[in-house]
Amino acid sequence: MVRTIALTMLLALLASAAFAADVGRFDVFEVTLASDETFENPFWDADVRAEFTAPDGLKVHVEGFYFGAKEWKVRFAPDREGRWTYTASMKGKDLAGEFNCVKSANHGFVRASKKNCFRFEYDDGVAFYPIGYQTGGLLECGHDGPPAGEPWKTVPLADYLKDFDGAANLNRINLGCGDKRGMSVVLLTGRDGPDRYDLDTSAKLDEAYRLYRAHGVSQILIFHQDMSAYGAAKCLWGDTHDIVNYKSVNAANLPMQDRYLRYVVARYGAFVDIWELFNEDTWAPNDYLAHMAKVVRDADPYLHLITTNYERPDQPWCEVVCPHEYLSIPAHEADGHLLNEFARLKGYGKPVQYTEFGNKSTFSNDDPEKWRVVLWTCWTREVGMLFWSMSGIRTKPNPSAASGNANMYFGAETRRHCRILNEFVKDVPVEAKPIVFINPNHDRNVRAGGVGNGEVFVLYVHHYTSHDATVNPLPLRAWTGRGRFLITWIDPATGDVLREYESGTMEETMQISVPPVKVDAACKLRRLAPGQSAPVSTQPMERKVLFDFEDGKNSFKVDDEVKASVKAEVAGGALTLVLQPHAWPGVNTQAIPPDWTGWEALRFDLESDGDADINVRIDDVKTTDYNTRYNSHGTCVAKGRTTVTVWLSDVAAKVDARLLKSLYIYASDVTKPVTLRIDNIRLERRK
Repeated sequence: MVRTIALTMLLALLASAAFAADVGRFDVFEVTLASDETFENPFWDADVRAEFTAPDGLKVHVEGFYFGAKEWKVRFAPDREGRWTYTASMKGKDLAGEFNCVKSANHGFVRASKKNCFRFEYDDGVAFYPIGYQTGGLLECGHDGPPAGEPWKTVPLADYLKDFDGAANLNRINLGCGDKRGMSVVLLTGRDGPDRYDLDTSAKLDEAYRLYRAHGVSQILIFHQDMSAYGAAKCLWGDTHDIVNYKSVNAANLPMQDRYLRYVVARYGAFVDIWELFNEDTWAPNDYLAHMAKVVRDADPYLHLITTNYERPDQPWCEVVCPHEYLSIPAHEADGHLLNEFARLKGYGKPVQYTEFGNKSTFSNDDPEKWRVVLWTCWTREVGMLFWSMSGIRTKPNPSAASGNANMYFGAETRRHCRILNEFVKDVPVEAKPIVFINPNHDRNVRAGGVGNGEVFVLYVHHYTSHDATVNPLPLRAWTGRGRFLITWIDPATGDVLREYESGTMEETMQISVPPVKVDAACKLRRLAPGQSAPVSTQPMERKVLFDFEDGKNSFKVDDEVKASVKAEVAGGALTLVLQPHAWPGVNTQAIPPDWTGWEALRFDLESDGDADINVRIDDVKTTDYNTRYNSHGTCVAKGRTTVTVWLSDVAAKVDARLLKSLYIYASDVTKPVTLRIDNIRLERRK
């Protein structure tokens, strides 16, 4: 929201503004000053500025800018609630006013998190997980275009943003100084001199930023599109490869360059979150970039993050590492490539935010499966993503292309994938750190990564060898800490729940069963409090009951080696086991159907009068030792009721699910007596 107070004044006499307006916290407040005086250069000669005083006495100095038609403005976004006062000045004449800053839905600007050096958060501490785009237009954007060969499709920015609600939250705009390359928004044409700016274009950018803000989209603004890495070009300041007369702290036009930076900060600082000095520049010396960063920092009352591209992560003023990447590899290889890049980019202990990403021309820009893999890989490795979206048309792959980029098509399918990701991770705190896996290379077909904080964990598993066939990955083992968890697996393409069950561990690590994977799967673990029951799944299930004990018969036996530690009887429609201290007391049966193929899980209900670590063993007709049978790695159960789940994809990885022979249920490392009631042993699958 932008709240404007118009204060019209003649320089001969200044009237004071006596009334107070309500302004939302972090919303934009504007003071408008007008004068009949003629200035040789209205952009700089009027010397418009304001001092804002916060409720706690903090003073904030903000530079104003020439808006046009003999009006000047000062824009300000207050960061704390209460009564603010201000004094606006123009040519040394002052005018006082005040406003009330009230609570709003605005989270504030994007900051580097103080809790996790690789993540972002808003001013109010809410996590900011960036998924971004560059639209390829200012107020008309390429969107949901047809196949190549048909006309490029654009829509008004307002319509574009509606289609991205809930899918993306970051936008990047590049400015040009007399250079329109890379779809630059040219504020400085040079027609009227090096310190006079295009007011029509500036006003359009104002309008765009108001629309973005209304949809909660944060902003990266590039001062110079540049692209000097790909050849020299002329801009208003000179040749982009000139490090003497342009990109130099000794350049004669440096004061004009500084003015340009100050104008952009004054006009758009209340909307922008991250300043990017250059785009795809490899020529600017570090001392010159440091000078630019200081000018921006001194002019910016909000202390926005500062960066540049190509990345200069070793420079102290560079607060965000901003790489670009255009891929010429298939989707299943994308995560492996990115992980190699992350190892390099994260070495500086700063947030990593891709500010361009897409495909080379050898691939189509319409590659939703790849974009999904990229997004989940980035999120679970604490990296932000922004695509160069050229979505006015779907390009065709050009395998013979020697150069050029197809960029990225941000279509409806990818937007749906983004919403699924955002919804799945929205409650994950910013301090969640990468998960430590005991067996990170546990399976030659899938690669796993994730983050967690002890209370909630999110894992992502990707089938990196192929996307053409389904594989049954081996279970993962991760450091979770002891306890019980609700485990939910989803399909990142649809959001459908693949598995939801309760499990736990009495160790510091827990084995996590992975469902069959063709492309990818995502998992969330939520810690259950002591005594807390897991929610009952609402998925319709088909069941085949193996043992319900209603007939009073006991098909389970106790082996001789544990007989002194196990008392087993069927009573009250359940199998009751009274276990004494032993390494593995339990029971077993061979009265099971041999073929469990087509079923997804073995489950049974269990009631315990104390903590126990429950295990399941399954043998087939060829089982001879530990290595030729299935052994679960323990389900931690607490006093009360729970459901134990064994996923048959894990069983089938160890034994022949068509030729099963026996089922064992036992507890491990029992140190004090415990009583278990087991009921309703069954096979299940989704209907």
